[in-house]
Amino acid sequence: MMNIENNAHNIIQELKIQMSALGIDLDLPHQSMKTLQTIYTAVDYGKMITATFKFNPTFCNPFRRIQGGFICAFIDDVCGPLTFMAAKRPCATLDLNTTFLRPFNAQDEYVNVKAELISKSKSLVVIKAQVSSKEDKLIAIATSVSMILNDEQLNRKE
Repeated sequence: MMNIENNAHNIIQELKIQMSALGIDLDLPHQSMKTLQTIYTAVDYGKMITATFKFNPTFCNPFRRIQGGFICAFIDDVCGPLTFMAAKRPCATLDLNTTFLRPFNAQDEYVNVKAELISKSKSLVVIKAQVSSKEDKLIAIATSVSMILNDEQLNRKE
């Protein structure tokens, strides 16, 4: 496992090169990563990724807690790159199932999201993710199922 802090640029560039070889031009670092201020902290290439997300009041609901959709976006920002790494091809999320266990409040300051590969077949990638507070309290758990896109699906002009 390597520390991403010093290697994030290399990992992003490697993904861009892999996809470019398939004729796919990726926008990396991607816009959601910039908006969410994703900080990747560790990776076991194709097996596990962790990232940190700071509390941002812009993402709050009326109760001053991070809105659940943004927590799902955090999860997707970690699961997405892991699917690319595991499949070595672009993937499309079929299902992202999230269960919320406690709120993400300002006093939490940040959360850690850890995504791990559960299964990979010829056509599917299954990942589990956990969102935890800085005190390691579980905030949410999720399962992501993604379809590995074949050449025909990648070449569609829809």
